[in-house]
Amino acid sequence: EVSPVRLRPRIATNITQFLEDRELVHQLCDGFGSPLNIVFPDNIEANIKSFEDAYKKHMLRGRIYFTSKPCKSKALIRKASLYNVGADVSSSGSLDHVLSAGFSPDRIEATGPKNTDYILKCLQLDIIINVDSIAELHSIKELRAKLTLTRKARVMVRLTGFSSPRLHFTPQDGTFGIHIKDIPYVLNWLVTHKDIIDFK
Repeated sequence: EVSPVRLRPRIATNITQFLEDRELVHQLCDGFGSPLNIVFPDNIEANIKSFEDAYKKHMLRGRIYFTSKPCKSKALIRKASLYNVGADVSSSGSLDHVLSAGFSPDRIEATGPKNTDYILKCLQLDIIINVDSIAELHSIKELRAKLTLTRKARVMVRLTGFSSPRLHFTPQDGTFGIHIKDIPYVLNWLVTHKDIIDFK
């Protein structure tokens, strides 16, 4: 029998100090009700730095993205916009949210299931679209033509369906993306449409 591994959460000093002030915590709950969400926007700088340090340590290149889906706090997103990070959005609403918090379109990547309005907005603002299906590729082509855009649509392609003898992939790992069996079709489509698609 394998005993479960217990991991202690890593808690910033200022959060620990706040939680230790039980009287203040109870006063806030009494005043504002429960559940009470308290955020610490100033902690974002240290979090971003820890990611940047990992990139340097392992000689990696890439852009760090703040994901907006689990975060409804405008204060956190506004604070993140002050640093050299991008924003990952998964809906038209979250796109509006990060734009209003200070992220410029060139720092945003659109993921998640994409309806017509979401794709149109991404094309109009020249936001990178991380494509999850072949149908989305076709929609991007059709909607770009309707908008009569002269610039290419910037796209990435998310893949799913990987397997490995060493790793266990859960069903959740395959929720989004184009199956790897469709890579030949996707590559051919991207090459055929390279005059209108800027594949990243």
